[in-house]
Amino acid sequence: MKRMLLPVALGLGLLVSTGLRAEALTPDNITAEALKNWLAEKYGCKIDGDGDLIVNCKNGKIGISVLSKARAIRFWSNYGSYDRRDHQAMVGLANEFNCRKRLLRISIEPGGTSSVCDYYLLCPGGVERNNFLATMEWFDGLKPVWEQLVVDGKIK
Repeated sequence: MKRMLLPVALGLGLLVSTGLRAEALTPDNITAEALKNWLAEKYGCKIDGDGDLIVNCKNGKIGISVLSKARAIRFWSNYGSYDRRDHQAMVGLANEFNCRKRLLRISIEPGGTSSVCDYYLLCPGGVERNNFLATMEWFDGLKPVWEQLVVDGKIK
């Protein structure tokens, strides 16, 4: 009986470790299609004509670009135009937001009030599924924080 337990335990260990490895992508295997497969359970998404992944989230659409040479994934979203603020006020708010949020950038259209937010997830050793999905959730939650700042002048 003891002779039987060792091979069974080794086999289970192999199955578990193989399953864990399947939850990560190596840098060469990070593609829009692979990321789409990870997101498909929770989000509606499609790959557009430029090869970017467009994801329908709770707070709007998020674009995801795979930057293979840089070994990074770019998350981006158009936050729209805010008529109640002029260009100078929007630039000031964007600068404040950028100072308070790590590794994130809000940019304002030159001369306008339209804003874009982007974030780069570096993946020199690959990307793990749970980290990617948590980043997606975090990025989706930024839009209401930005809108609160634009409307009230306060960051939560």
